[in-house]
Amino acid sequence: MKNIYFIIKLFVLCSFAVIAYISIVLLSYESYYYCNDKNCLTFVETIKGRDLVVKVYDKRIYSRLQMKNSSYMEFYPEYIPYFEEDDNGGFIVHSNSEPKIAIGDMSNIKFVLSGYECCGTPFYKLNYYMIIF
Repeated sequence: MKNIYFIIKLFVLCSFAVIAYISIVLLSYESYYYCNDKNCLTFVETIKGRDLVVKVYDKRIYSRLQMKNSSYMEFYPEYIPYFEEDDNGGFIVHSNSEPKIAIGDMSNIKFVLSGYECCGTPFYKLNYYMIIF
């Protein structure tokens, strides 16, 4: 009888481990952020259909709910967006392709069409944060 309870407990524990693995590894988004004294900038790698896209937000993103309710620009990762700080505390995003989608008012970010690896820091060298929920 004790073996049955042990097997049931082991099965429940393993099922919780599988659910945790699915929610953390498979359903999470990678985000990279940078903040100065006035503003923040967040780059989030998401999947849209079969394509991987990089969304640029003009504030710090902590959850999926914030991603849905915030304004953003969307790039394909082949056109790696670079960024640099503006003199006014805002940010300048450089890419060799125009944003695929731009939704909302991006008051802290100015987009500049420029050559490949022209200037600034690539987004993947910023602080890393995984968006789980």
